[in-house]
Amino acid sequence: MDEDKKALKKENMIKIGSIVLGFLLLITSVILLMVSAPETESSDTLGCGEDGICNCKCGTKDVSKVDSDCNSLGQTLSIILMVIGMLIGVVPTSAYEYFRFAKFKRMEDSFPRFMKDFSEAVKGGMTIPQALTMVAKIDYGALSKEVKKADHQVSWGLPFPKAMQRFAERIKGSSVMKQSFTIINESFTSGGDIANTMNSIAMNVGLIKEIEDERKSIMSQQIYIMYFIFFMFLGIIVMLYKMIVPMLGINISDPTTPLDPAANCKELGLPSELMCGIGRAMGLGCEYVYFVSLFLFMCLIQGISSGILAGVIGEGKMAAGIKHAAIMVIVTLCVFVIFI
Repeated sequence: MDEDKKALKKENMIKIGSIVLGFLLLITSVILLMVSAPETESSDTLGCGEDGICNCKCGTKDVSKVDSDCNSLGQTLSIILMVIGMLIGVVPTSAYEYFRFAKFKRMEDSFPRFMKDFSEAVKGGMTIPQALTMVAKIDYGALSKEVKKADHQVSWGLPFPKAMQRFAERIKGSSVMKQSFTIINESFTSGGDIANTMNSIAMNVGLIKEIEDERKSIMSQQIYIMYFIFFMFLGIIVMLYKMIVPMLGINISDPTTPLDPAANCKELGLPSELMCGIGRAMGLGCEYVYFVSLFLFMCLIQGISSGILAGVIGEGKMAAGIKHAAIMVIVTLCVFVIFI
């Protein structure tokens, strides 16, 4: 039990440490981005090219020395820190929760067979320790490791109810299995028929799994709808950028003189300047970089939210939505690289 507590404590410390470290790196990257942003001159100082498109102005009045990427070393480092911080803060915890969820789902698939084999062994005349030793030799996939651990504990002299209690603590991520062991312990302490109790649990858990599979097949249509909504949102964003955003650069008072595409970064204050800095440092260019950055973050938020919601709808768990969120984030980045 002490080893289980130590392992659980270690896992929690790793998760908390990764989140804190990722958050600190993210804050550091934002501060570095703000202090390292190059000074941007207005287009009327440098003028525009014959095509009417202005370059980014990185604190120089010599057009020949204009950096078209409008980047500084501090900005590049800040984006690297930001990406590393997000990966450290999100990926380890998300991956751990998803694989933990998947492991318990595999355990639940084998759990009814384990209960049925246990009850048949007891009905056949074996004692509970003998029955546990027998079923520990059967392959139950991800559940086998926990069954063998319980068998070792009972063989070392640990009382059966105590071993089942520890078993339940180790698999508490599955409410179905934990409640099943609670029922078994109650039946054992009250002098009930363990074999019939386990057989009933196996039948009920199997029925619950069938209902969940049926619900999953029905709700899978809703997951497809979530994907359709997300792809439609991406399409609308691409059309907005391709059709509407360039119209914002037209000077209504003098159509022959285009507006500065980077002017929105300065007119909307610090939040927009920060977003423009992130966009430029990510290599999103300088023309309407505010809108590109805004649309990118909107699509990322939409993808993550839709993915998590798809997991809740399909599996009933937020952890199940991590894979959907990852798919939508990757698709978003690909769309922005190809079309924007």
